[in-house]
Amino acid sequence: MTMRAGKMARTAVSRRPRGLALVLSFAVLAAAAGGAAGCKSPAGKTGAGRAAGQAAADGRLYPILEGGKYGFMNAAGKVVIAPRFDQASDFSEGLAAVQSGELWGHIRTTGEAAVPFQFEWTAPFSEGLAIIQKGEVYGFIDTQGRTVIEPRFVTGGGFHDGRARVQVDNKWGFIDKTGKVVIPVAFEQAYDFAGGLAAVKADGKWGYIDPGGNFVIRPAFVETYAFSGERAWVQTDAGIAYINRKGETVLDRLPYLDAGNFFEGRASVLDGDLYGFIDEQGKLVIRGRFRFVSIFAEGLAPVNTDGKWGYIDRNGKLVIGYQYDLAQPFAGGLAQVQIGDKIGYIDRQGKYIREPKP
Repeated sequence: MTMRAGKMARTAVSRRPRGLALVLSFAVLAAAAGGAAGCKSPAGKTGAGRAAGQAAADGRLYPILEGGKYGFMNAAGKVVIAPRFDQASDFSEGLAAVQSGELWGHIRTTGEAAVPFQFEWTAPFSEGLAIIQKGEVYGFIDTQGRTVIEPRFVTGGGFHDGRARVQVDNKWGFIDKTGKVVIPVAFEQAYDFAGGLAAVKADGKWGYIDPGGNFVIRPAFVETYAFSGERAWVQTDAGIAYINRKGETVLDRLPYLDAGNFFEGRASVLDGDLYGFIDEQGKLVIRGRFRFVSIFAEGLAPVNTDGKWGYIDRNGKLVIGYQYDLAQPFAGGLAQVQIGDKIGYIDRQGKYIREPKP
């Protein structure tokens, strides 16, 4: 999660996680992939209070790590599912993917097993289905744990816009919820759908298709991301640019060697040797002074300088000082941080809701 902004949206395969040093936030990953990206969350105490209040009202649970085992806490920091799992995802659609011993299953917010531990790996649910690994192949189950799509794919992604990307041999295509291939397995790479468009690579160039498999934006880019809101970062032969959902260029020939997608009106750019941020007009509003950055969420972004992470606001002001070895974007009013091998959660003022624990 903690890297230059937007890069997490570029994952082209779905492999099971190995040796996670920091619990990955599925909600933030989904946002980074475009599913919830582009939301203009206001900065400041009002936005923070609304986010924390919403998290409490929604009963959001957060993964925690204690004594080498994963459990869950609520927004107040109270442990509601005792740490006993070897790995864990965030909750999605009322269930969380967890590992116990060598096998994976899903639990409810009560901690009770909803899907028995029987898979080599599984991911959070998306649109009522979750990808699972059995042996060396991947398929999909429903929330009752019933196999809906028999494992037969090299790998795949979650369902978005009624489509899931799957790999057969060395090519990618998309299936519907019955397992039928509805977009031919013909692409060199593919990303998940986000807001009705999926980035795919054909003949060495990237373009975007709709859920019917029709090219909405013809392959013309050296590299690209999934859409974040109404824009996507692309790399052309002439340099870095941003396009809209019609494929029209909205920012072109930017003088940077690298850049990320827009989140809350800010996109990371490599300004010289360090990262800063531009606004949606392409103006450099936060000069390059960070070694690593992540995305803006709930008005703040994790940034790294001299090996430590802190948080800045959308104007570049440091609001939570450099003190963490790892830091994630905010979600539901809280952010996960790590000091050494100890993991905790902070609020938007930098106050610990859960003190770091090993």
